[in-house]
Amino acid sequence: MAEESDVSISDDGEREEAMLTAARSVVRTCMQVRPHEHVLVVTDPSTAEVGRSLYEAAAEVTDRILMMMMPRSHRQGNEPPASVGDLMRRQNVVLLATRNSLTHTRARITASQQGARIASMPGIDEEMLAIGGMTADYNALQREISGLNPMLRRRRDVRVTSPAGTDITFRTGLRWVLE
Repeated sequence: MAEESDVSISDDGEREEAMLTAARSVVRTCMQVRPHEHVLVVTDPSTAEVGRSLYEAAAEVTDRILMMMMPRSHRQGNEPPASVGDLMRRQNVVLLATRNSLTHTRARITASQQGARIASMPGIDEEMLAIGGMTADYNALQREISGLNPMLRRRRDVRVTSPAGTDITFRTGLRWVLE
């Protein structure tokens, strides 16, 4: 289980509800799953509860949902089993909630090329889903980011500072698009 953080959830029921709420945000807001779409959740034994929450959230939107459990023997950088890769490329949405990353695999690349929208969440655990960054208000975040457009348009060099000590400078690419 994850280490204790400043924010805690007192009981299992509360944790499950918090995970389901965040999973709904992933499914509905981030991935914009629609009722006619096919969704695949890929998980493994160490992330099974996260996978279950994502599955339940997606099942509220579509009945075209599958969940695959990766074998314990899967290692970082290895391709998933052929059956998982084959299913990935046939889906509209793929949610990869696994301990080891599948982001750079041929299976993920092929699925993306076939048009699948993919969220890869390597290393995600119950605490990350329940009280971590997945709980952000993405609609409010989009409004904040969109408000930066006029300030950042036609700028190549950007410096961000904060009272907490943040001081970062970076150069943008040829286009700066915030939506």
